Order: sequence, then structure tokens, then C-alpha cells
Amino acid sequence: MNIIDTSFEKKIHVGRNLVYVKDEIVHVIAIGDNDEETALRIRCLALEIQEKFGSLNAMIDLNKAGKSTPEARKVWKELTELGNVKVAFVGLHPVARVLASFTMVVSGNKNTRFFSSQDEALSWLKHK
Repeated sequence: MNIIDTSFEKKIHVGRNLVYVKDEIVHVIAIGDNDEETALRIRCLALEIQEKFGSLNAMIDLNKAGKSTPEARKVWKELTELGNVKVAFVGLHPVARVLASFTMVVSGNKNTRFFSSQDEALSWLKHK
């Protein structure tokens, strides 16, 4: 299912979240709560991008994020466990820190980190 244009640069809404790709990095601005349907749509998009680029580097801004259902959290965990995946979480909001910490601990993925700024996150993602 192709849910983003082939240029991967157009910003699209997946649920309330905003998703776009710039310099082969997926940018996700998480807004509000997420359910399983939204998580599955983002997973489909992520797999499509991973197939195109051979890897998946994502910066997820959690500053406006809400809660995720248990089903959505399971999908997020599965995404971080894919091969060739590097995820940088960004956010100063306390909810953002809890969401990122949960994902990092549960996945055990060494290619998942939390950052206070987008600049730090992008620098880490670009470093191979």
C-alpha cells in the first residue's frame, strides 16, 4: 500500500501525526493519542521507506504526543526491532520522556535514543 508520494517529501497526516521524509530521515511529529490503526498505518509507511532506502532512520518528536493504546505500543516495539532501524526520540515534555523510555527499555534496541533537541537527534541519525 503506497500511502506517501514517491518523492517522500510531502508532509502527510497519519491520524493526527505529521510524517515526512527529508535527507532519507523519516520525521514524525506525534500529536495526541495513537491507536492500533494509526500505528499500523505508520508501520506500513515505515516499511515502504525502509524498502526504498535499505534502512530506516527516524526522528520522532514527542513534544505533542499523547498516550498510545497497548496495541499501538506493541506495533511501535515491533518497528524498533526491525533490522537496519535507528530511532531518535525528541522531546522535553514529561509524557515524551515516559513514552521514549518505555520503547527503549522494552525493545532493548541499542539503535534507539532520546534527545533534548532535534539538532542532536539529526546529528546522531546521520552518523553511520
